[in-house]
Parts: sequence; structure tokens; C-alpha cells
Amino acid sequence: MKGLIFLLAIVFSLSSLCFGQGIPSIEQFYPQIPSTGHETVPTSPAPGVPETGDKMEKLRLAQALSIDEAEEIEIGRAMAASLLARFGMYSDERLTIYINLVGKAVAEVSDRPNMDYHFAILNTPMVNAFSCPGGYIFITLGALREMRNEAELAGVLSHEIAHVTQRHIIRAIQNSNILSFALKQHSEQSPLKDRAVFDRVVSFAVDILFKGLGKEDEYDADRIAVTYAIAVGYNPDGLRDFLIRLKQVKGNNSRALAVLSRTHPMIDDRVSRIDAEVKESNTDMAAMQSLQKRFLGYAGILK
Repeated sequence: MKGLIFLLAIVFSLSSLCFGQGIPSIEQFYPQIPSTGHETVPTSPAPGVPETGDKMEKLRLAQALSIDEAEEIEIGRAMAASLLARFGMYSDERLTIYINLVGKAVAEVSDRPNMDYHFAILNTPMVNAFSCPGGYIFITLGALREMRNEAELAGVLSHEIAHVTQRHIIRAIQNSNILSFALKQHSEQSPLKDRAVFDRVVSFAVDILFKGLGKEDEYDADRIAVTYAIAVGYNPDGLRDFLIRLKQVKGNNSRALAVLSRTHPMIDDRVSRIDAEVKESNTDMAAMQSLQKRFLGYAGILK
């Protein structure tokens, strides 16, 4: 595990490199990123805290069962190492840096802009993207091959960033019985300080990636993705256009979409909700960018 985490550190350090010609800094990439007043999502008390007893005891239990940002990042890093071990990394530095620039441009306008986000490509024909707590986000080689422009890439990354900003996986962990059960054996400290408990939490969280979050969490991520895309200046139809294309992929290669289909709501339902969100936003679509040429300049080699 330590070796994988070390590899992960190398992979995600790419986002800070000044690599290649013509790859702009984030400031050059999107000079008009608006400032936001968003704040970091606070850690909420975990479910399962007894309703009876002394208030101080309730507070102690809530603190013991909560997951703070440092623990969130540690969980996400371990999950990311697990994904790298399972699929391997697609090693193209130029493309990886490009994806990091797009992802970080979106992250700048997210609800948690101060988190250190990292983006990488999984070397698998599977069509999907994965979001790990703490800002570790992956997109598959198969998904990139199905994309046609930067707005589609930004839409998918926005969806994954939304899972991070809303702490969907962290809340799923807190809603499980893992921490409350472990607390019985670790009454004086956070259960996550025990390595065996931490490993069980990570295994549970990785399992969520392949079994899926609740439908409402996925709809929530789609809705927020639209707002993030618009805030940067991307065509908010990017995500919906990508989803519509996946219906055609499913007919030709259902195996590549197996996990996505199992872990997300029906595409038609997602598209209709995204359409409603875009309409409600009253966005001037003529001012929004799709950036097909730039996307193909980096990812066109994958076609």
C-alpha cells in the first residue's frame, strides 16, 4: 500500500509541473474565473449518536464518529491507491496536465475551492469516472475516447468534483454502522486511528464506487455540475451531450458501460433533470464555450 501511495503522489504531482509547450497555467487557461464566497463544507455529526445521556457525552460521541477533512483526505488517498492498483495509470504527461487544468479550473468555482484536487487517467476501456474523498478524481481512458469537446470533459469532472464538495461518500460512511460499531472498542479516540478500522472504511468506500451511491446523490452531483460548468464558462450541455452519446455506446459495447449503468440512475432521467437545471439557470448559451479544437489537440490521439 505504501508503494502505491508513493506512486499516487508522483502521478498527482504532475498537476504542478510546467510541462510541454502551449500548456497554460490555470490563470492563463481561464483568466476570468470569478471569485466565490463559498466556504468549506463543515463536518457534520455522524448519525447514530444516542438521543439520551449527558450533553457532553453526546458531543464526545459526535466528535468521535465524525470524519474531519484530514481524515477525509487520508481515506481518499487510500481509495485512489486501490483504483490505481486495480486499473493502472494511463501515462501521458501532456494529457494528464491538461485534464488537471480543466479540473482545477472547475474546482476554483466549487463549494470547496481551497481543497487540493488531483486528476488522473485510469488505463481501462471502461467508460466511467470516479471520485474519491479529499479531491482525488479519476477519469477512464474509455470515457475520454467517447468525448468530443472540453465542455463534455468539464461536465464529467464537475460531476465528480460535486461528489467531493458534498462529501457524498463520507456521509455514506457515517451512515453505515462501521464507525459506531468500532467506537465500542475505541471509546477514547476516533475509530479511524485504528488501522484495521481504517482499512474496513476504505474497503467499504471503494465498494461504493462499484455499487453506487444513492440516486439522489447522483442527481445532486448532476445539478451542481451544471452550476460549476456555467460558473467557469463552459457550455452546461456538455454533461448531457456526453450522457446521450453513451446510450449509443451501450448498444455497441454494453460491457464498457456496465459499472456506470449499475451505479447511476437511468440516462434519460439524468438528461431530463439536467435540461431542467440548464433552463432554470437562464444561461446565455451563446456565451458558453465547448472548445472542441482544444480538446482534440490534447485528446484527439486517443480516437
